[in-house]
Amino acid sequence: MPYTVVQFTLPLAVGDVYHRVTWPMQALAAQPGFRVIQIQLRHPCSLRLAFDADLLILNMGWDVDLLPILRWRKAKGKPTIFEVNDYIFEAHPANPNLEFWNNPTTQQDCLCLMRLADLVQTSSPFLAKTFQTYNSRVAVFPNQLSRLPERLPSKPERPPVIGWGGSMGHLQDLANIAPAVSKWITEHDDVSLWIMGNEAIAKFFTVPPEKKRHIPWGSMEDYERFLSGVHIGLAPLRDNPYNRGRSDVKWLEYAAHGCVFVGQRIETYAAVEDGKTGFLFDDNAELLRILDRLYQDRALAESVRRAAFDHVSTNRRYETHAPERARIYEELLRREPPSGAGQADLDVLSRFASLKLPDPAPNFLSIPLKDDEQRALADLYSARYDIPEPSIRLVEERFGEYYLTEYARAVIAFARRDAAEAERRLRRSLSFYPAALRSLSFLGQLLIGQRRFQEARETLAVSVRWSPEQPSAYPHLVAAAEALSDWPAALDAADQWEERRNDPRARLRKGLVLLRAGRVQEGIGTLSEAVAHLRDSLRYWQTPFAADVASTLRQAEPLASKDSRWSDLILKAAEMYPYGLWLASRAGMICFERGEYERGARILQQARERLLAWEWQTREGLAAPQEYRRLIESYRMACEDLANPLRQLNDSLASRKESCDVRSDDESHRL
Repeated sequence: MPYTVVQFTLPLAVGDVYHRVTWPMQALAAQPGFRVIQIQLRHPCSLRLAFDADLLILNMGWDVDLLPILRWRKAKGKPTIFEVNDYIFEAHPANPNLEFWNNPTTQQDCLCLMRLADLVQTSSPFLAKTFQTYNSRVAVFPNQLSRLPERLPSKPERPPVIGWGGSMGHLQDLANIAPAVSKWITEHDDVSLWIMGNEAIAKFFTVPPEKKRHIPWGSMEDYERFLSGVHIGLAPLRDNPYNRGRSDVKWLEYAAHGCVFVGQRIETYAAVEDGKTGFLFDDNAELLRILDRLYQDRALAESVRRAAFDHVSTNRRYETHAPERARIYEELLRREPPSGAGQADLDVLSRFASLKLPDPAPNFLSIPLKDDEQRALADLYSARYDIPEPSIRLVEERFGEYYLTEYARAVIAFARRDAAEAERRLRRSLSFYPAALRSLSFLGQLLIGQRRFQEARETLAVSVRWSPEQPSAYPHLVAAAEALSDWPAALDAADQWEERRNDPRARLRKGLVLLRAGRVQEGIGTLSEAVAHLRDSLRYWQTPFAADVASTLRQAEPLASKDSRWSDLILKAAEMYPYGLWLASRAGMICFERGEYERGARILQQARERLLAWEWQTREGLAAPQEYRRLIESYRMACEDLANPLRQLNDSLASRKESCDVRSDDESHRL
């Protein structure tokens, strides 16, 4: 029997999905001993397939309710692979998924899956080196090509076309070269520019309208048609960690379609032989020299594009690299299952929506979703509280009832403030899937809200037993134990939170628990350790965690403000996170009382600038008048918090300056 490989994919028909999911898996399915099923992560049958698969592959996506199944798979010796094909710690501001990837909880979930996986696979050596910290077993599968013309494509006999196509993640890369390239194209009457992608990128290039063509982003086939008309393909990449983590797929695509590659000299394009299979530039001056050379020497352009095509045709095909991928996968599949793993058995948890597969099943099977199913499932997976009832009904009609439809009905009931109905729906959700972490966490929070703290603690403890790595239970487990004044249990939950999640917020919460337990000296010491740790080790993608510093210290102040170390702790926290308004206000008052006027003014001024920027973004970004008014009122209240210490510090600085001026005048008179 062949091994069944299940790979979860995303509901996007973009190049990355083709290169990292569809095409390599089609090549793997052509290898003896493998059958591949490709399914969207949100499909109601995905959990059943994850449960049954010999090998499961997650590609840059996950569902919290998968975590118990992944632990069960590990205990049973059924391997799971997690693919990371981007430098997840740095997303471009123009990236449409910026809010998701810049959320530190997302980052932690991703790192958690890396640690849990039996193998991490990436698309570049740079990413492999980055992620070996989290999993010692990392495989690099570079992007290849799935389909190429039999011979070098001919180019239309017309004036040369310089082109680029891609996503908004390249916005700044294009902005860096646009002025120089625009000037060069304008100066050459018989050269034109084609841009495929967002119109914002096309607007960077200020060439005469008759010399520029903008093509909106479309399908992979549209992109290939676009490349068929391009003579010289640009590939600028600023040298930063995110771009160093990219693959050289742009060179592959240009070469396969007969375009001369002109790209940035960066390790991403290490496979390009400069002057032979493409051209590399360090700056705009060198880029323009390359364009001049190609413009004047058409024979050189022809030889380079032919050499690039021959190289990728011979060396960069998925089918020629599939045996190596199959070998690595077989090594995982043949390993003995671990002994004494101790994971609770999930064999009885089989009430997942199931799918009837063709018999006999083909070697490669892609399970589609219809457009209305896509939309309905997106509603169910959203964080909104107004999930449309028609979406739930559509999913039930097509796939039957299952745990997530009941969870969605619980969300709706909770939004209606019908706690009893919400609880009933959550318990029914758990009857379908007792390890559903989403439902367990929601039920635990619901019980805390009803002051049923012991039941809440028991529910959340079940969630943690199913998956110690899961993201949301620990803070609520701490809260339930606190409400019961069970301080040892609260401290133990905070320790587990820090150990299992490597979450810098856990130590902050532990300090607060110690204060509430009356252990003030230990509490302030723990809070000081947490702030120092954050200040020294906080990576920039974790900056939102710093907001928890302000929230925690604000709760701690009534319990700790009489301690002599409290003022120093506030100042250190405010300088670590200068945009926290409450922190800035408190630090400003402390500096005023101490006479440290310059230090306080600096902290307050930074907070004020942030506040003004936030007010502008609020005004520009909100359409609902009532929401705008609510946020502006919050802004005004925050201004009042800052106004008094800022005014006092400004007055103090002004009086000091006046005093200095008087002394200077006295000295000049004496002279």
